Amino acid sequence: MMKKTLTVVGCAAAAVMLLAGTGAAHQGDDRKESPDHQKQTILWMSTTSISLLPTPYVSLKAKLTEADTGEPVVGRRIDFYGGGYALCQADTDRHGWARCNGAENYGLQTLKEIAAGYEAVFTGDGVHAPTAQHAPATIGTNLT
Repeated sequence: MMKKTLTVVGCAAAAVMLLAGTGAAHQGDDRKESPDHQKQTILWMSTTSISLLPTPYVSLKAKLTEADTGEPVVGRRIDFYGGGYALCQADTDRHGWARCNGAENYGLQTLKEIAAGYEAVFTGDGVHAPTAQHAPATIGTNLT
């Protein structure tokens, strides 16, 4: 039996990855392949900006691709976390991008997110292996 390991940054991301191993994954395609034959994936995530004025929110995005070909992985859910909180989720588009906005507040949650950054997590499916990515946070405004 081959053993695979995956390093995940962040408590929320680790919890989601554990759920994926228990069969509680959210979606997938009906094909079942052994984990040894899953296609390796890469999740790309850039620095995330928290906009505090006039309405507080965080805009998150990540791109999911196959590691060996660089081809986008389409129609798969990406979960976004910040400061230990689930913020939002989105499916990847035809280019592999998942984008969503998470509500912010001016309290402890925002401070934790600024300090810890954000995680994007793909829990895997029957074809594609799970992966996660971490990105730092910056503060901006959504004023034009």
